[in-house]
Amino acid sequence: MILKTFKGLTKIRNRYFFVIDTLLFLITPFLALAIRLDGSVDWEQYGLGLLWIMPVFAILKLALSYLSGFYRRCWRHASVEELQQIGVWMLATIALQSLLFFVLYHSQSLPVHELPRSLALLDGLLSALLIGGVRFSLRWAESRQRWR
Repeated sequence: MILKTFKGLTKIRNRYFFVIDTLLFLITPFLALAIRLDGSVDWEQYGLGLLWIMPVFAILKLALSYLSGFYRRCWRHASVEELQQIGVWMLATIALQSLLFFVLYHSQSLPVHELPRSLALLDGLLSALLIGGVRFSLRWAESRQRWR
């Protein structure tokens, strides 16, 4: 049973990573806000801003992922180069998200000004950890399959 699971994991294509990334990128702002507020998210105060910023951050991160070549790599053989690519992606994501969030934050007409200013940083860090974890778990599954 476990061997079949490993075989299934090693056959994941990049289009599946795109779907997984989209889902992860949509939930990371919520996770970042929950971490920032120690789990006590006041939906009346933050809900509208969070719903507004989630797709904005997701689109930005997906665009950066595509431009960085994340969907053209063979993640079964991920190595230090791919880890470096994720690190550079994370820095670019945090910088661009922070800049975008700063601009949107100072626009009083948007509900984003209610959100904590550290949201862009936490979201970028969580996104990098999650996509790195997903991709390197594939590498781990590949090495486990070869070992067996």
